[in-house]
Amino acid sequence: MRFDNSLQQAKDKSAFIQTLLVQNEDGRLDFKQKSYILSGNERHFQIGELTKDILSLANGNPSVAGETVYLFLGAEDKMNVDGERGIHPIRHESLTESQLINIINKRCEPRFNSLIIHNEYVNDVPVVIIEIPPSPEIYHLGEDMQDAKRTTHPRGTTFIRTGDSVTTASPNEAKALEHIKKAAFEHRAKNSCDLVAWSHYWRISTILDGLEQPCHC
Repeated sequence: MRFDNSLQQAKDKSAFIQTLLVQNEDGRLDFKQKSYILSGNERHFQIGELTKDILSLANGNPSVAGETVYLFLGAEDKMNVDGERGIHPIRHESLTESQLINIINKRCEPRFNSLIIHNEYVNDVPVVIIEIPPSPEIYHLGEDMQDAKRTTHPRGTTFIRTGDSVTTASPNEAKALEHIKKAAFEHRAKNSCDLVAWSHYWRISTILDGLEQPCHC
């Protein structure tokens, strides 16, 4: 399902959020039951985890190129047998959007211009949704970084989304995805030939190179 607009632009935010909650995790959407701990002894690793999650969504994959994507804090990543997703309270962030952007930009290249924090409620339960606007850029680590599992990711790593998992792209895959994103971002119809060509290149690169194993976030 492709979203018609963004949460930032939605006239009925509650309805839009409900639309998000009935979707499965994919290249556009990542659910987290808990928030990131950005203070104390875990701060270094939690910031790494947050950076990895945001970069993987921002890069996405060919099927979601040019779309707005979301990191949803306070919702379980699996639905129950009734098709509902458990909601857990998340303290509304005192972190400002500019502070979040600065945290991420210290660890990635190129720099983000916009990340939008939504402090919202689902059935009176506070949740936080980070909206990542579409971009033609491919983001990669600007320095070595450790995530919450203490896994070290070297400078230059390009995180992407493969289904509901975070994976790393090979150089050829990153190159193909960059062209796909630029074509989709500028104008889908105008660049349809370029988009198709680079999508074929992506599939060939994936077959030849293979994707790295998921980070098992």
